[in-house]
Amino acid sequence: MNNALIWARKILVGAGAFAAMLELAHLVAPTQTAVAAFRMHLVLVTMTQSLGLTGFLVSWALIGVLFAAVVVLAFGRTGVSEQISKARREAEAYADARRKAETQLREAQETIAAQEKEIAALEARVEISAAVDSLTSLPNHRAFHLKLTEECWRAARYEAPLSVVVLDIDHFRDYNDTFGVAAGDDVLKTAARLLQRAARACDYVTRYGGQQFAIILPEATRVQAEAAAERFRAVIAGGQWQKRGIVVSAGVAAMSTGQAAAALAAQADRAVVVAKTRGRNCVAKDWEQPERLAA
Repeated sequence: MNNALIWARKILVGAGAFAAMLELAHLVAPTQTAVAAFRMHLVLVTMTQSLGLTGFLVSWALIGVLFAAVVVLAFGRTGVSEQISKARREAEAYADARRKAETQLREAQETIAAQEKEIAALEARVEISAAVDSLTSLPNHRAFHLKLTEECWRAARYEAPLSVVVLDIDHFRDYNDTFGVAAGDDVLKTAARLLQRAARACDYVTRYGGQQFAIILPEATRVQAEAAAERFRAVIAGGQWQKRGIVVSAGVAAMSTGQAAAALAAQADRAVVVAKTRGRNCVAKDWEQPERLAA
């Protein structure tokens, strides 16, 4: 009878302890901890059956130790979960900050690209304006020399003819003194339009400086250059001028073998001087007056 009572107590206590352990284990780790608790319970029951009352007490002590371990494990897992949650929040914050930084970087790059495009366009406008005469809208003296250098190189390479005509408005200073600078500016603008109309599509009409114009004639022989210079002189002389008639002195130069651009322009300049000495409103050719046009 006593043995039966003892075994009944063992069964009840063991069952209660096992149920409590399973419940707590389920809360902490639903699968692995529950299995471990079940295995431990079997060990304790076996020890109890083998050792009697002493084993029973030992089994209860071990159950207490296991219970305490499970409790510690539960609190430990709670702390780890908090750390994991904190780390996850920090990772999300870092990801948000990185996305924001990448967006700002992309916007900055787009802004820089737009600014670089504006700067390039501005530089192009500045370069163009640096090569254009503001009064007549013709290429200026600098543009003339750049173009003439290019055409001299091309003519030498392909053994093609090249000529230059320089025109100087006669008595222009007296015109300005008589009618004013504004009237003189009108003469320059009108002369520029007339010369552009009289030039070929391939000719390069420029404002050479002051009251002078220079025209580059690619593929033009001496005969063709002389005819072009006479055409330019005639179109100016026949223009509709408001104050009084306007005429020009023209000088023509043709490129010789191996001649540099600066030398060719200088020859045309000297030919203009010859035209002035002949009474103005005429054309002088550098190849006709070697003694007068010598440097």
